[in-house]
Order: sequence, then structure tokens, then C-alpha cells
Amino acid sequence: MPHHNKKIDMFSQLTNPIIIIIIISFLPFKDAVKTSVLSKRWRHLWYGTTTIDLDQAFFVDPNEDSSIRSVQRNSFIEFSKRLIQYYSRPTIAKFHLAFSLLSLKKCWDLESVEIRSQRLMTLVIDKCSSLENGVVIDVPNLRVFKYCGPVVYFVTEYLNGIVEADLDFGIEVEFNEHGDVLHQLLVGVWCVRILSVCSYMLQALFDNLVGGLGLVVHDALHP
Repeated sequence: MPHHNKKIDMFSQLTNPIIIIIIISFLPFKDAVKTSVLSKRWRHLWYGTTTIDLDQAFFVDPNEDSSIRSVQRNSFIEFSKRLIQYYSRPTIAKFHLAFSLLSLKKCWDLESVEIRSQRLMTLVIDKCSSLENGVVIDVPNLRVFKYCGPVVYFVTEYLNGIVEADLDFGIEVEFNEHGDVLHQLLVGVWCVRILSVCSYMLQALFDNLVGGLGLVVHDALHP
């Protein structure tokens, strides 16, 4: 007689990895990652999901002290780097990245940077070449902004909470052609409490200082 109460392992019936990856791609990203513990055969299949959601909130507990949050944040970074390193699909249907700190350093061949985030609090753009189409920053909760590189067009939106800005255009030598761009950038960070600049910026700053602004000048860049 057949054993009607016998449990059937449905996972073992799935033998085609392409079908499994399609199924995993319909899952929320956290659940897709959890499928790695179902069996050895499933351990790395989630790397093929076409829906990626890298959210720092999955790793960092805001109720912990700063030292523990730092460790958790590093774990998030390492996880994200490992995923990017081993990701196997040629295309992505959905990609979401959420974190409190973003640092772009020496990124080559970038025509533009557009950053829109509700959680980002620190943004660093350091020596990224080109950016001929400019930088768009729509980050309402941004507190720290640091930029080092050539003068480019900046579009800043809703930076009402910014506390510190460091603007270094030390590689530039001609001011006249950039005056309007620098003026517009200063308007965009009008409420900043501490503004650090290179001496190249002074020509724009003297006419656009905000009352009560704390100003730090990096005069070593232009003797």
C-alpha cells in the first residue's frame, strides 16, 4: 500500500539550476540569500538572482553602540563586495543600494554621477576623472560632503541638513570660466556650518559667505 503520509522533499525535485534561479529572483533579496542554507546544491545559486537589494539596515542595528555598528557596517561592505565579485548574471532586473556612507575614489570614465538617497549621510567624491555631465545630489539627510577634483556642474537638491562640506578644486588654475559654477555650488550648500576650501575657491567665497559660516582654507594648494 502506498504511504500517503510520506513527506516529499520538493526541493530535491528541482534539478534545473536555471529554473531555481528564476524562482529565487521572485523572492525578496533577504529570502533569496537564505536559500543558501537549504542544501549544498543551493549554496551559491542565489548569486544568480536578478533582484539585488543591498541595504545597510539589514546589517547595522541602530541601537548598538558605535564600535559594534562599525563592525556591522564593515560586514555589510564585505558582503556587498563579495556579491559583486561572484555575481554571475549578465543583466540585473532590479538593483537597490542603501547605506549611510558612499565614497567614490579615482573612478575613471564616469560621465556623470547622480545620487538620490533618503539614508545617505556622508558622500565623498575623490579624484574621479571626467564627470563632464556633472554631479546631481538629491540627499535630504546628507551631513558631510567632500569633493576633490576638477570643477564640474553640480545640481544640489534639499541639502538643508548639511553640516560639513570640503571642496577642493586644487588642480584648477583658471577661475574666470568657473565662477558661475562655483557660485551655484555655494548656493546649494548655503546652510553648511563648516566649509573647508582650497584657495582656488576664495575668489568665489568672498562675495558669497553666509553669516556665521566657519571657514577653513587649505592655502597650501596654491602658493
